[in-house]
Amino acid sequence: MQRVVTSQNLASDLLMISMSMKTMQSSINLNQVLQNISELSVEEQLYLSELLQKKLIEVRRTKIANRVQEAEANYRSGNVRSGSVADLMMLSDDD
Repeated sequence: MQRVVTSQNLASDLLMISMSMKTMQSSINLNQVLQNISELSVEEQLYLSELLQKKLIEVRRTKIANRVQEAEANYRSGNVRSGSVADLMMLSDDD
């Protein structure tokens, strides 16, 4: 039985793949996803592209926010150094 490809079930497939890849038990491979995408209308492909772009932006924002929190925690606990670029280069040469 052929499944009708829609942007909703494609998004669901992508989510399943993401989860499966994390556990290394991928039930749907990337080629199948790409084939499903190619069966979508141009409008649905554009919509999916926008969704993925927004998701990637959100992932990047989250990573930046986490790094900021880590840097602030390091600053509060005194695990930072200040100095010139030359000082930094000297410290990196010591390692």
